[in-house]
Amino acid sequence: TMVFGVLELVNMANGAFYVLGGYLTLIFLTQFQWNFFLALLASMLITGGLGALMDRVALSPIRKRRASKIAALLNDAIARQGSARMILSTGASQFTTLEALVQEDVDWIKVEMFHLDEYVDLPAGHPASFVKYLKERFVSKVNLKAAHFVDTSIGVDAIVEKISAELNEAPIDVGVIGIGENAHIAFNDPPA
Repeated sequence: TMVFGVLELVNMANGAFYVLGGYLTLIFLTQFQWNFFLALLASMLITGGLGALMDRVALSPIRKRRASKIAALLNDAIARQGSARMILSTGASQFTTLEALVQEDVDWIKVEMFHLDEYVDLPAGHPASFVKYLKERFVSKVNLKAAHFVDTSIGVDAIVEKISAELNEAPIDVGVIGIGENAHIAFNDPPA
């Protein structure tokens, strides 16, 4: 699949667990004659536990390895051209990768970071703000050359123009984006 080809990550996540949950519910109802709500609750707990175990044992280590590859790409760009430019998205899929990335040996003062997405009219200090997310999980932990945030407080048209101009100054060397549970990329849910 595309996910395996790009991330070297087998994506068996949500769909398989939904099917397993449905199958367990059916088994509890037909074979054990459980009450529907008890069967449903037990299925949710079992599949939730298996999903958490799969994340911890299989997926989290892969996300950590991604950090070393990202660092290698940044270091290669710095060696070739004296600096690097990267785009970062946000979301739960990035937690482990960003946590590991800030520990990597990168000359961060030569790295320029661009924030990929944000809610319109959400203050930067709001708990759901992606600006807040990146400041807390990445920017506050490394000394960057520059951090370009999507600040919608200046107006959507103004920030699109500003970020577009900054992005077009030079090529982007690394894009770190998440693939969500419904296969959305960054903040673009299907059918966007």
